This record gives sequence, structure tokens and C-alpha cells, in this order.
Amino acid sequence: MPIPSYDKIMLPVLKLANSGIVSNKVAMQEMSDIFNLTPEEREQLIPSGHMTLIRDRTSWAITYLVQAGLLVRPKRAYFTITERGRLALSENINNITLDYLERFPEYNEFKQRKKFKKPTETEVVEADYEETPDERIDKAYDEISTEVKSELLEKILENYRNDTNPSPS
Repeated sequence: MPIPSYDKIMLPVLKLANSGIVSNKVAMQEMSDIFNLTPEEREQLIPSGHMTLIRDRTSWAITYLVQAGLLVRPKRAYFTITERGRLALSENINNITLDYLERFPEYNEFKQRKKFKKPTETEVVEADYEETPDERIDKAYDEISTEVKSELLEKILENYRNDTNPSPS
């Protein structure tokens, strides 16, 4: 089983929060255990290399749940469930999606503040919707960097060819 997407992580995070105040670190470890991640998957980094993929996805799941009012952060790097979160769990839902979160005005305000745009069906097919915003940014950066490096190399090679094979005057 591959590392789950952030939306697949949201319901298990909400259930975990029902037990009390939870640290982000414990949540990441619990998600790794719940989804039976291998040691290699637990260490897999996002493209920028600054954090693990499971940590990034768990963090985004927590962020979206906080923005929807299903979780609160009593202090930095900790979270717990709200009454709204308990009500959501009592619905016996099978998963939490971005569409589900849109029923909450606070989440919609968050989307407006961040100019968040849920991908259209076409974009979902074209892009990996399971990626977090950080992953998409890293991937876009890598693509741009590769393109710039390629263009720069072409220019250097073109200049080198012109210097070593001057055209006759």
C-alpha cells in the first residue's frame, strides 16, 4: 500500500483526536502505523527533502480539519477534537474529503483567504490530486529548475561551438 494521500489521513486523524490532546509527532507516527508503512516509506522525503512525506500529508490533514472547525490547536504542534468533530464522527462517515469540509463556513473562509482552488475533474486526471500543496510546489520548482538548466546548457554549448568553430569572414 502506498503512502496515503492527505484526504485519506483526515478521518484517522480525527478519530485519533477523539482520545484527547495529541501532538503532531504522535499523529504522524500513528498514521504510519495505521497505514502499515514500511521503514522506507516512513523515511520517504518530499521532493524538497525538508520533511518526510507522511509528516507533510499528516500536517496538511490536520490543517484542513482545524480550518473546518473539526479540530483545534490548544498549543503549538498539538491538536484535539471539537464538538463539531465529535458530531462528524457520530455520522459514521467512511472518509473525509474536501467536498465534505465545504459544509463548514470556516473552511470556506479559509479557502477564500488562501485563494485555495480545488482542482477540476480534468485537472485531477492531469495532476496527482493526492499530493499536498508542498509536494506540488516542489514538483513545479523541480520542473522549472530542470528547464532553466537545460536552456542554460544549450546556450553554453552554442557559445562553445561558436568559439571553437568561428564562421569564415
